[in-house]
Amino acid sequence: MEPESLSFKFTSKVARLLGRESVSSDTAALFELVKNAYDADATELTITFENLLEGGGINARIILKDNGEGMTYVDIENKWMVIGTYGKEKQKITNMGRRVLGNKGIGRFSTEKLSKKTTIISRPVSSTEEITLHIDWDKYEDETVEFTQIKNPVEINPQRDNISEHGTTIMLENIREPWDEKKIQKLRLSIASILLPPELRRSQKEKFGVKIIANEFGSGVTSEIESLMFKKAPYKVSAAIPSGFNHTTMTIWREGKFVEKRSLSYEDIMKSNGLPWKSFGLCKVVFYFFPHSTRYDPWDEYYRDVLKSSEITSIVRDHHGIKIYRDGFWVSPYGALGNDWLSLEAQRVQSTLRVYNSQVIGFVEISREENPLLIDTTTREKLVENDAYLNMVYFVNDIFTEFFYFRSEERKRQQEKGTRVKHERVLESEIKYLSELVEENPQLDKTDKKVIQKSLNKISKVFTGYRDDLTEEYQDLENRERTYRNLASLGISSAASYHEIFNIIAGIESTPDAISKYLKKLGINDSILDAVIKDLDDKIVTVSHFTWFIRKFVQGVGHSVESRIKEPIKIEKEMNDILDDFVTVLDYEIDAKAKAYPKDLTIFMNKADFLSIALNMLTNSVKALEKTNKKMIKVTCTKESHGIKMKFSDNGKGVSDSIRHKIFRPLFSEYENGTGLGLSIVQETVESYGGKVEILKDGELGRGATFVITIPWEKIKRG
Repeated sequence: MEPESLSFKFTSKVARLLGRESVSSDTAALFELVKNAYDADATELTITFENLLEGGGINARIILKDNGEGMTYVDIENKWMVIGTYGKEKQKITNMGRRVLGNKGIGRFSTEKLSKKTTIISRPVSSTEEITLHIDWDKYEDETVEFTQIKNPVEINPQRDNISEHGTTIMLENIREPWDEKKIQKLRLSIASILLPPELRRSQKEKFGVKIIANEFGSGVTSEIESLMFKKAPYKVSAAIPSGFNHTTMTIWREGKFVEKRSLSYEDIMKSNGLPWKSFGLCKVVFYFFPHSTRYDPWDEYYRDVLKSSEITSIVRDHHGIKIYRDGFWVSPYGALGNDWLSLEAQRVQSTLRVYNSQVIGFVEISREENPLLIDTTTREKLVENDAYLNMVYFVNDIFTEFFYFRSEERKRQQEKGTRVKHERVLESEIKYLSELVEENPQLDKTDKKVIQKSLNKISKVFTGYRDDLTEEYQDLENRERTYRNLASLGISSAASYHEIFNIIAGIESTPDAISKYLKKLGINDSILDAVIKDLDDKIVTVSHFTWFIRKFVQGVGHSVESRIKEPIKIEKEMNDILDDFVTVLDYEIDAKAKAYPKDLTIFMNKADFLSIALNMLTNSVKALEKTNKKMIKVTCTKESHGIKMKFSDNGKGVSDSIRHKIFRPLFSEYENGTGLGLSIVQETVESYGGKVEILKDGELGRGATFVITIPWEKIKRG
């Protein structure tokens, strides 16, 4: 008789295949059991390590005890003892509202990975039973029996002593591999990445406290584990502004370490509604930023080395946003999922370095006493969007904006170090990660591990050679960037002269027609004709100056494209020529002069770079002089022991304290038609020569602004 069908059978070996040979490491196995306790809605879990060192660890055991929901006999029979259940796939949220962390039944076989004998004691919250299950994993080493034929003793106590005490206890005995302090510390790190910080708990029930007891290793290991969510956040930013103040200090941490402090001023600041910024009372702001990985910021490696990336992503997904707390209570709906009251997501289109609402967890702290003008609507559903509220929004948004500029400057520093540094960081992290995987993989023997490690070392060596080959390409990119920067300077200078040149051209176009008409009338006296011709001549001279002015700059740019040879530049003569051309073109009455000390002070620079610095600085001064009666521009260049110092001074409106820290930022301009590129280009050009540019607190001409540029000799000498 022919058989109609065949069924799969499992040998007892499947326990080892799903346990020791599937779970990557002992710490990963124990971490799965921790996640099971979390999924059981436990608020407390204690992990006790006993006898790890005594007698070579022959009597070592690990005990996990939680106060979760526990399992009934039916749960154990139909879930724990059934391989491949759909329980956690169907129930993604626990009864308490937690997102399920457990990984599809790995927990039960994690016990096989860790020990030869496992005892599970369950005290379900829904009954008075106490169920004890004994598993002897050595029985599954018998090749003659099938997996489902092995019996595991179970005991049921229908009426346990303490009904209020519920949860699950797992005792792991006959430990397979030794545990040392380093291994336990690695476990602590894994657990810390899933713990919710106290600030994010909506109730005490959301607490998940884990304590490790390992008395053989001292207090360094034995303690309750703290959440690393905020402690190890990539960035932390905080600021507080007292009541009645219009300035504050913002503090930035990166990777848990202090980076810098920044001063912010709101004096003379006008909001978008046309009203001045005013104090709205004491306010504290703190937020934690979790960026995505980019070419220059390989944060995936940081998350992997410091935190559990997937768990961090889960927590940020469920708790992101900036919450407002008043007197310690959350002001709903600010910061709830989907509530972006600061419009951070709307700003994301402007730059990849912006902080998205979905990447940040933060808190704004106010109080009724200190912020009396921040009041609830009549329905108490939100705050009244009065001027005090708008002042608060402006303040908090400004902190994010300042952090954006910090990130921009940080990116710039990273780019200056070169992409090579980022590649090396990624490579080192990847090699370290792969090495750990190889070391912890129980399926690889020592010979295979050595072969793989040798290959990893070879990859590192090959990359070093490849890195050196890219040096020439990096230099080419740098030269092209310099050219684009110089071309941008040309555009900025032309834009500054647009209206004046437009009027001049209009005049030239009408004058020939006027001459023609006068010539047809023989009765016109010569003085009128002379006046018209003289006017035409003046305008043609002006246009000629502008044409020559542009021609000289374009020549400099063209030269920079062809080579990077430095030219001798006599600063006083060159600067005065530029001033004459510039003032003539603009047709302004400006007292402009340049002096060099010594008079024949000569430097060696790329001509276009020098023009870029001069033109942008002068354009900046001319804008500041628009509403000044007696206009003055003064340029002085002095020879110093370390290099040269150039000062650009004007008697214009000056730079207010509230924007002093922003003026060198790309695209920032206080003028309606400003490009926001001039001073940024000056700074980039000067820094490319190893110099710096800064603004003095007080202008040298009594009012207005004075900018100081210093460049070291080694960058502007011949050769």
